[in-house]
Amino acid sequence: MKKLLTILVILAFKLNGYSQSACNQSTLAVSNVFTVNATRPTTGGNLFICPGVTVYDTSATGFFGVGNAYLSPNSKFIYKSVVAWSNTKIYVKSTSTLVIKGNTQLPNLSVSGFTLVTEPGATIINQTTVAITNTISCGSLTPPTVNCPSCFVSINNVSSNTLCAGNSTTLSASGANSYTWSPGSIQSPTLAITPAATTIYTVTGNCGNTSSSATTAITVVNTPTVNVSLSSSTVCIGQSVSGNATGASTYTWMPGNLVGANQTLNPAATTVYTITGSNGSCNSNSSKTLTVINTPTVNVSLSSSTVCTGQSVSGNATGASTYTWMPGNLVGANQTLNPAATTVYTITGSNGSCSSNSSKTLTVIMCTSILENSKDFNFKISPNPCSDYLEISIPVFNAEKKTVIEILNTLGQVIQSQTITDSVTQIDVKNLPKGIYFARLTSNNTLYIGRVIKE
Repeated sequence: MKKLLTILVILAFKLNGYSQSACNQSTLAVSNVFTVNATRPTTGGNLFICPGVTVYDTSATGFFGVGNAYLSPNSKFIYKSVVAWSNTKIYVKSTSTLVIKGNTQLPNLSVSGFTLVTEPGATIINQTTVAITNTISCGSLTPPTVNCPSCFVSINNVSSNTLCAGNSTTLSASGANSYTWSPGSIQSPTLAITPAATTIYTVTGNCGNTSSSATTAITVVNTPTVNVSLSSSTVCIGQSVSGNATGASTYTWMPGNLVGANQTLNPAATTVYTITGSNGSCNSNSSKTLTVINTPTVNVSLSSSTVCTGQSVSGNATGASTYTWMPGNLVGANQTLNPAATTVYTITGSNGSCSSNSSKTLTVIMCTSILENSKDFNFKISPNPCSDYLEISIPVFNAEKKTVIEILNTLGQVIQSQTITDSVTQIDVKNLPKGIYFARLTSNNTLYIGRVIKE
């Protein structure tokens, strides 16, 4: 990028008028290291900046070869170096301004011998990263004798020669009586600009019979249009989605200060991400909302874990928004289950796109009626319904066949067990809560089950 206006008045002879015996102007040794970013003009010798003139030194090789710089009252020197300074001095009069700019291309540039000699009221603006320590203050500085041009136009207050597309700035000129800017032939000491592309502006200043010109280049950088996409706008808690940004050179995602076009996002809660895309100093942003959905915890209950063949139990699921029971692809929280054989049900609960599951086993058994008959074994259970006792009657009792009566709850758990030793046996059920139970009678390898109601 070409730099802004460089106005240099070079005097080949040595200027000694800026000396005073009360002011120590000897060169100081510099022990500290600080960043100096600058370019210098190629011609050596001394530089004298006339009153009202701004010199923006941005040339390629630097200014200070052999001489010194002298700033008249109300003048300004903007110095930007990329090479080490030689043993030299810059004399800064009251009401004048020296700006030492920084440059990140050459950090911590060593300064071998650089002295500022200043009057009270001078302005020193140090934009480097380390303080300048080799400064001498004087009560007053006597300027050298120099014939300054009567018409010396300059463009002032150029803080930056780069604009983002669509932005505006104002250029101002001084040093003449009237001014004409081009392009545009605008006659004014100031010019408001919103350039669509990089443009070189020239101002011509007139002072009666004399005139001079100055130019500055304004570089226009496109403001990016940032486009952002997410692999999904929703995510289950603990999981992640991919984010991608396009349209700029660099990107920053907030919150998180994530740098780069592509990101893996796994927020703990619903988050609005703001993505700033930059092309150098020009930037814009875009926002995306990533909604976090809680993964459900599915709880399932069955009215009984055991069911007789041909009968049914009730199933209920909680903890999610929707439910699917497998096998059977049954949809809904509440189901009536009547499998033909023992079955493991898997219940999937979902909150939108997030889901989890739970399993329950329903055992199917071959249930007999209360009165069972076989060719070698007859028995009877009564009364049914019962309140205090169940009576087991085996008309033809065979003591050699070990016979056991068990009372089971609807979950299939044995809550009472008793060995039958006679043809008529009573089972105490007074302490059982009211409800439905199963009486299971086994004799050798024969099994009989009947349903019992406790009142």
